[in-house]
Amino acid sequence: MILSMSGQAAAFLAAVAAGFVLGAFYDFFRVFRRLLRHKALATTIEDAAFWIIATLVMFYFLLGLNYGQLRGYLFLGAALGVVLYLSMLSRFFIKWALGAVAAIRMAALWFVGLIIAPFRWFYALVRPPATRFYKTSKNKSRAAKKRLKSGGRYVKMRGTVAYRSVHQKMKRGRKNAAKAHAD
Repeated sequence: MILSMSGQAAAFLAAVAAGFVLGAFYDFFRVFRRLLRHKALATTIEDAAFWIIATLVMFYFLLGLNYGQLRGYLFLGAALGVVLYLSMLSRFFIKWALGAVAAIRMAALWFVGLIIAPFRWFYALVRPPATRFYKTSKNKSRAAKKRLKSGGRYVKMRGTVAYRSVHQKMKRGRKNAAKAHAD
């Protein structure tokens, strides 16, 4: 189908608008890269994804605008739209997007801080007595161990059974009594 001159002018302006949209879409990728640093492989994959999406968008644009006919002025219009966007609005959009992300991040941190505040208060309230209890119980266990060692008895602190020389003597006495009784 052949378009009239006014139809071609409208298609050219629509291509400029599509290029503008593609430039804005590319800025989303640029903001994403600034927020999360990537290695070269990830950047290459993102670029490939951008170009695949851009190609599909332009294909559907051309399909809907002039029934999929490829015309040089449409690609020129799309390129002009990208250049216009990148030269006029890109800086402002990136600054705005980074500012919006920073504001959202600060609001999220404030909200998380609001949720965590009672737990911090409880921790600050419980920590000093718990620390004192831990230190005194540690000191008392050391003192008890020293007293047991000095009395000729040894207590296995980490095990569940306490061994003492007195108990061992009692066990020997029971064995001897059991032998005498068996005879």
